[in-house]
This record gives sequence, C-alpha cells and structure tokens, in this order.
Amino acid sequence: MPIFGAVSQPAGAIRYGRRPVFVDYLIVAGGGGSGGAYNSGWSRAGGGGAGGVLSSERSGSSQLEFFKDDVVTVTVGGGGAARNIVSPPPLGGDSVFGSLTALGGGCGTYGRNVSGGAGAYQNYQGSSGGSGGGGNAGGSYTSGYSGTPGQGNDGGDMSGGGGGANQAGSNRSSSTVGGKGGDGLGISFVPASFQTLTGAGRTHTDGIVYFGGGGAGGGGSPTRALGGGATGSGAYSGSPGAAKCGGGASGADASGKFGSNGGSGVVIIRYLTALSTPTIGAGLTYQSATDGDYTLVAFTGGSDTVTF
Repeated sequence: MPIFGAVSQPAGAIRYGRRPVFVDYLIVAGGGGSGGAYNSGWSRAGGGGAGGVLSSERSGSSQLEFFKDDVVTVTVGGGGAARNIVSPPPLGGDSVFGSLTALGGGCGTYGRNVSGGAGAYQNYQGSSGGSGGGGNAGGSYTSGYSGTPGQGNDGGDMSGGGGGANQAGSNRSSSTVGGKGGDGLGISFVPASFQTLTGAGRTHTDGIVYFGGGGAGGGGSPTRALGGGATGSGAYSGSPGAAKCGGGASGADASGKFGSNGGSGVVIIRYLTALSTPTIGAGLTYQSATDGDYTLVAFTGGSDTVTF
C-alpha cells in the first residue's frame, strides 16, 4: 500500500533498501451537469459545478511518497448527467488516487417554478459536490449549492454559475444574464506542452494550465471560466463542460431546452524518471511524456492499479 508522508524517518530516507519516489499529483473529478428549462417564466437554469480538485499544489498539501512495489488504485470520474427531471440529483463521477478522492461536481438546478412536496424537491433541485451547482432563476430553489472545502467552491444564486475549483460561481448579473462559472485551479507542474499532447486541462494566456472551471448559468456570461467550464447558452440548451478538465456544463436559457453533461475528470502525476518505471494496469487509458528530468502521466479514463 502507498505510504503518505511517513514521519518516523527523514524524508527521502531509504527503507529496507528501497529508495522513495516523491510524486506530484493532480486529481480532478467529473464536472456536474447543468439544469434544463421547463417554461418561459422560470427558464434560466443553474450551471453545473466543477469536479473537485485535489493537488500537491493546493495550500497545506504536499507530494506523496511511494516505495518500489507500492500499489495504488486510480479511477477517473466521468462527467455528470444533465439535470432534466430525474431523481435523485445526478453528480459527476469521483476520481481516486490511492487514499485520496476528489468528489464529483454538483448539478445545476432545473429551471422551473415549483414549490412544496418532497417529490418536487427531488425532481428539480441542484446539488452540492466537489463544487456546487448554481440555483434557479426564480421561484423555488434559487440558492446555489455548496462546494467541498479544499476541493471546490459554492455555486451562484438565481441562474447562478457553478462553483469552480478556485472560485465561487457568480450570481446572475441581470434578469436576462446568468452568472459566470467559478474559475478553476492553475497547476504549475503541468506544462502547456503536456496539455497540448493530452488535451487535459485548458491553457490560459498566462501560460498556466487550469482545471475545474464551473459552468455558466442559463443566459450566462460569455466569459468561459478558467479550467473548462462551459460558457452561457444564450436562449439555447446548455453546453457541455470540457472533458479531461472536470468542467461544469452551462444551464439552459429557454422554454423546453435541455441541460448538458459535465466534463470528465483526469488524474495526472509527475515523478523523477530515474527513480521509477511504474506498471500501469490495462483498465486505465493514459498518455505520458518527459519534461526535463521528470515523467508526467495523464490518466484520462478507466480504473485499475499503478505499481511503482
């Protein structure tokens, strides 16, 4: 089993003749789906929350420490289904690396004015998750849903944007313009060249690769959240969140239009090439590349084990 941050000996010490491998990690869950729209009166639905993001670069986190023959389970979460009158509310799929689990993004609220009754609540509400889904434009369930501390943020209110890994979703800016999705988290150990190779994450003009952007609320801001959140739909069905980013979907903005699915997650690791040649199980889809003295591996689908 993996050994995380052993404290009984100095970091990097050789244990039973085995030298440790220190691993930078990024674990991104599947993004949440957005809400669909029932009628013109309350049509602007909430955006989907981004998938939760755990990383060695988050404040208070550190690299993971493994030894030869340690076995780690890796699972990549899929994007959450659209919120189109189903019960219970759907979520994005969780992503796993060893003992760490990033939680799937919450879905956006379905756009309809309903009140009372547990059945109605189950059929139209959004949900919390790694990041929370946005609220409805009016009537019932206008409040955004909560994100998970250390993984993501809350969704916005009143056709709000879904929460992002590094920023809350915005509330609607007017009666016709929904909220922007919250921005995702920038990861410095993932170079832009690796993003180009794998399609994992989204590179911003600052050259940094971002993950876990929330989806815009129905009719939302045309500004895409950093990290793959979908832009506002503008009187159409919602748009999907970006795959391999954990991006949240944007909400629907007109009567009878549908929500959309969240984007799939990803797990990325980086380690010194000279210290390890991991064996990767056949159930995982992945790509790898070297970056100087390091190897990066992006797991983009499936579930299996990795042996260091």
